[in-house]
Amino acid sequence: MNKFLKDKFIEVREKKELASLSVLTEMIEEIMSVTLPTINENEKPKVRTYNISEIPMIPISELGWANADDDEGSGDPNAPPSQRRGLEQYLSNIPGTGFEDKLNAVSRIMEEGINSIPRDNPKEFIQQAMAYLVFYKTLTMAITNFNASAAGFNFEAFLAALMEGKQIPASGAKTIADITANVDGERVPISLKLYTDKGLEVGGSFFDLCNDMLVPNSEWDAWVNANPEYEGGAMRYIACTKTLNGEGIEQEGHIDFYQFDITRKNLFDLMNLTDKGRKAILSNTSYMAALTQYMKTGEQSDALNWADNIPARSDTSDSAEIASLWSNYLSKADLSPLRSAGITDKQEEAIINTLVKLYTDSIEANQNANKLATQGALTTQIALALNNEPSREDKKAAIAIRDSIVLPLFKKFKTDVIKTRDARGQFLDKSGEWITGPEVVEWYNSLTPELKAMAIKNTKGYLTHSHWVLSRGATIKLGGGEPFAKLQIGAKYVVDVLESARGELMDEVFGIFDQVAEMSNRLNAFFANGLAEPDQAQGAAQAADNVGADTRKIADVDE
Repeated sequence: MNKFLKDKFIEVREKKELASLSVLTEMIEEIMSVTLPTINENEKPKVRTYNISEIPMIPISELGWANADDDEGSGDPNAPPSQRRGLEQYLSNIPGTGFEDKLNAVSRIMEEGINSIPRDNPKEFIQQAMAYLVFYKTLTMAITNFNASAAGFNFEAFLAALMEGKQIPASGAKTIADITANVDGERVPISLKLYTDKGLEVGGSFFDLCNDMLVPNSEWDAWVNANPEYEGGAMRYIACTKTLNGEGIEQEGHIDFYQFDITRKNLFDLMNLTDKGRKAILSNTSYMAALTQYMKTGEQSDALNWADNIPARSDTSDSAEIASLWSNYLSKADLSPLRSAGITDKQEEAIINTLVKLYTDSIEANQNANKLATQGALTTQIALALNNEPSREDKKAAIAIRDSIVLPLFKKFKTDVIKTRDARGQFLDKSGEWITGPEVVEWYNSLTPELKAMAIKNTKGYLTHSHWVLSRGATIKLGGGEPFAKLQIGAKYVVDVLESARGELMDEVFGIFDQVAEMSNRLNAFFANGLAEPDQAQGAAQAADNVGADTRKIADVDE
């Protein structure tokens, strides 16, 4: 019932005295004379439209995000914050003292919505709501707007900012860590990688990993020392898998986070999980016996210092020199099978040039002369050498050339040329028996932390600067079998969270951002058109006035 009618009927009911029928009649006529508003059942009240563009956007730049220097140091108190500081100002409002706390707080708000944040204090509500919204939008843009390599770098910088840490430069760092993070008040080194789900694996330079186990960086040695179970060295790994569908900004999916620590104590246990890891911890039986004897009796022996006589490690980082050796080797190799297969002289020359370039690029990228290229890259580039627009048959021919000619030839090249240059490798191969597996792990685990450091320095992997890897299965198992956090990624999910913020208070907040956008658009139009449209300037000025008035209102400050 219409409220007015209801009130009138109550008035009639409660009237104590009706002098006559005419009085009653007058009251009824009064009620019936009221013009009621027209009700359109199909008409819905207007509501404010929310758009992802209204969420503040921190410019996405690996260099900008990685830069922890704040413009406060410029001496200008009004200087705008750096990109990194601007991002941190928002992300610092996400509660938690570690990755798990913060990421699960984010995940919870994604599920429950912004309006699950208490509104007891409007300013704190706005502060937290904007922090989550900026997190969702910025991370989504960083992942979906870039290729895999750039997305990985952006991801590192983003999480470093989230954890009040910093990104570590890839060159000259002398550590396997990618970022540092402030976890429970301690500076923690993190080796952080973003993979596709099926491509998940953890690995890298065994030499660099071991050095982190042997002599922790001064920046995080307090964390290592605070955890005696690490036995003097540790590195935290956070492996993230992305499962995304779609293209570009339209991509949707999720990121899973797995975490584990590699320490001086568990190093050999973890390496024993994979074939490459077991090769890295190959240990000399004579040295093992000497170190065991030293632990029991303190007795020194020549076997303990045998590594002092090992030849210097060969430098295989000079890509030009090594590639030249490969080029010369190809020029002298028997390539008659190519001609037998109908390959022309021009195509043969193109194939040789391709193989030299691939090898040069591989050495520069990996600092390793023992890898030519991936099989996929080999196939693609050989096919292009055969034909600028390779047909299906060209691709089949490329696979045959790769498997029957190129790969066997490169294997022989490594034996005939690369290995002979490696005096250290030859010395180690001739230095008695090398063993790995459970026996070596058991021996290593019996040592004191100090002797473990000596054992690490005398592994074949450390001496030859080999690489190690943990498979997808091993990584997930070490991470506890389940991700410690899961985040939805995609513009769709950002919009859903944005919609959950709907309310009078956030309407006011986004109204300010709308006016800022209006001011910017009108100023751009005014200046772009040679200052010839004063109405645009007037509109910009009005928008600026609105921004000022609305901001003062929401901040509760006087003009």
